[in-house]
Amino acid sequence: MDCTGITFADLTLLHTLITAAASPDLILAGPLPHSPTALLDGTQTNDLFTVAATLDDALRP
Repeated sequence: MDCTGITFADLTLLHTLITAAASPDLILAGPLPHSPTALLDGTQTNDLFTVAATLDDALRP
């Protein structure tokens, strides 16, 4: 999932991401903007997600 354009992140986004994290194919492609980074840090849910530095990195097998 390309996250570079996220400008606002709240618990609705977090709920959606946690639901989607059930798929082992979910990779958050960054660099992650401040808003989703702050949400994941503040809720201590970072470890639930695989984060790639770039979209290209996320698409590599």
